[in-house]
Amino acid sequence: MVIFVLVVWACSNNKPKANKTDTTKVITHPNNGPDTIVIKKDTIAFTYHLIARESPKNKKNKDGGSVTINIKYPVFIGQPVLNRLIQDTLISLSPGGNSLTQVARIFLSTYKGQLDPERPQDFSLELSATELDQAPGLITIAIIASAATGGVHPNYATYYINWNVKKGEEFSLDDLLVKDYSDKLNAIAEKIFRKDQQIARDSSLEAYHFENGIFALNDNFLITPKGLNFSYNPYEITAYMQGAPSVFIPYPSIKKLLRPNTVISQYIK
Repeated sequence: MVIFVLVVWACSNNKPKANKTDTTKVITHPNNGPDTIVIKKDTIAFTYHLIARESPKNKKNKDGGSVTINIKYPVFIGQPVLNRLIQDTLISLSPGGNSLTQVARIFLSTYKGQLDPERPQDFSLELSATELDQAPGLITIAIIASAATGGVHPNYATYYINWNVKKGEEFSLDDLLVKDYSDKLNAIAEKIFRKDQQIARDSSLEAYHFENGIFALNDNFLITPKGLNFSYNPYEITAYMQGAPSVFIPYPSIKKLLRPNTVISQYIK
């Protein structure tokens, strides 16, 4: 998984201090009431942890801008390796820090110093990891990061984790598809991409940032009940204003490429 850091970081040698308004909260999932965890068959219970930071308002000028940080991530029961991966991924998308709490404190300290009542501006960092689905042997998670640090527009990115519960590691495409699948998979995906982007079959892809103008999938994919969804982040293959393209490949279209007896098999009828 190739990860792009969203925040342009300002160097600081000052040790950050916790703000009195800092809060840390914990909520549970599913939402069946406070302090409730519902365990279903073939699912692993978890809690969502929230870290919220906000700079105090300027008393002289309430419109002088603000710094806000919101971080949300699940902690799965009995899954320490997955929990570490989730937190490490979120940290890697931040400007610095060895823990998510430290990430929040450093961001707040750094950008609070850039607040100027004469030039009101808001700075923000949003990091979230969300459980999307659980199936026998599989947990899927979306990692979403967004940062506003004074540029023309906020930056954002989305990454996926497809967790192999039995082996305690991420699923790769090699785990799911037959040997030498790459060229055939890219050919199928390119047809879908061209149709979605309304690009003629024989038209060049030079307007996109594919190497040598040749279409290629990345490794940022999500296992769903109906197919594999590949997502590109802003700037990865196109300009920011064109968003974050994705390619959804239904399982029937790659039936011959699927390995037998994988987690995908439960979705194939």
